[in-house]
Amino acid sequence: MNLHLRIIFILIFLFTVNLLAAQEAVIITDGAMIYQKPDFDSAVIGYMRAGEKAQISSKPVGAFYKIRFKQGVLGYISDVDVNARGGANVKNSPKSLNNKN
Repeated sequence: MNLHLRIIFILIFLFTVNLLAAQEAVIITDGAMIYQKPDFDSAVIGYMRAGEKAQISSKPVGAFYKIRFKQGVLGYISDVDVNARGGANVKNSPKSLNNKN
């Protein structure tokens, strides 16, 4: 098997493993920004409302979780904007607590 095919199989495997390592989360900040990359200076590709459910990665990338934003669209959300279900230790956002008027 040539090197290019090996690399393709490895990438497919890693992508599949990453999808299996997802967990359900609830957005806790209204207007939570979804970024193109795990960087606050990255382009914002969308927003989510408090109470929406989504699939996020089980491990953070710095201060971000990878999120399945829409069908087939992946982005990054700040760890303070989500609350994971299933026992993951995701921080609650003080900003979201202040918005409960």
